[in-house]
Amino acid sequence: MFFPRLTGFFQPLSGEGSGRREALERIPYFTGYGVETGMLIDIKRKKRYNGK
Repeated sequence: MFFPRLTGFFQPLSGEGSGRREALERIPYFTGYGVETGMLIDIKRKKRYNGK
């Protein structure tokens, strides 16, 4: 498993999600399969590099 700390996140099957605006504005957006997982990974990485 590449990101074991993200295993506690659950999402609806519809692919909808929410987040804080300041976090979502700092990550790239893509389309296609696995977008939500990619967003979680990007947010986790940004948080780690910002020291928070």
